[in-house]
Amino acid sequence: LATNDPPSASQEEEFRSIRVDGVKRLAELEAIVEELQQSLEGVVAERDALAWKVQHHRLVLNPVRRLPADILREIFL
Repeated sequence: LATNDPPSASQEEEFRSIRVDGVKRLAELEAIVEELQQSLEGVVAERDALAWKVQHHRLVLNPVRRLPADILREIFL
């Protein structure tokens, strides 16, 4: 690999074997990566939905919402 000399017959056979096996393994790894990316997308979507829900419930429970309207008007108007 480090020279421009042609490979010997045994090297050529070894290189062909490595190439064939490598292509198969690359395809396997690509399939695994695709599956994991799809799983990750599902988890991220679930996380985002839950984060949105938690944030909105937090806003509803804000103590300022418990103050009477007349006090809020007095403070902000």
